[in-house]
Amino acid sequence: MKLFRSTKTERPQPVQLSRQEALQCQPVINDSIHVENSGEGDIVLEYPLPLKPFFLSLFQRFQKSYEYPTKKLQLDEMGSHVWKYIDGQTSVKSMIEDFASHYGVTQQEAEQSITAFLVELGKRGIIAMR
Repeated sequence: MKLFRSTKTERPQPVQLSRQEALQCQPVINDSIHVENSGEGDIVLEYPLPLKPFFLSLFQRFQKSYEYPTKKLQLDEMGSHVWKYIDGQTSVKSMIEDFASHYGVTQQEAEQSITAFLVELGKRGIIAMR
């Protein structure tokens, strides 16, 4: 006899893209991101923290003036260089080519660096791929 019912629902499977399709994607910036230029030329991104409803209600209850919690991320020189190309028009492939020529690295090294950077920004909800 089961004491509890299973409430698991099936999640939709993520779309699997080929390498060529992934390189043709265009990163798009989330509208809720605030971008600042630091004094050294680096870029500082301020993005909202994803909170579960329970923690959000606790946060609202104990804060006197409610502002949604945010986090800041400071990009270094290379990250700031790549960030300038995230405009919704430039493909990942052209970003890789520009990065490789600008910093004098191979296409493979540039591809690994750019994709890791974009994946991290995607995990944080800063960008999405179109």
